[in-house]
Amino acid sequence: MLVNVSSDTQLLDSGAAPTGFTNDAPFKKKGRKKDPAGSALMALGIFGSLLCLGAAALAFVSL
Repeated sequence: MLVNVSSDTQLLDSGAAPTGFTNDAPFKKKGRKKDPAGSALMALGIFGSLLCLGAAALAFVSL
């Protein structure tokens, strides 16, 4: 069974934007926001980890 396809359906299937189409409200790009508290906590965590590793190293060296 053949189906008669109109010209309107063929245009919809092409997926092309209409001529003169502009996007009036483009989506904003998400940028990374700076988090000073998070950065300070990360630095404190790294410093604590290094301090812990240093203390463990000194404990084994002094035996």
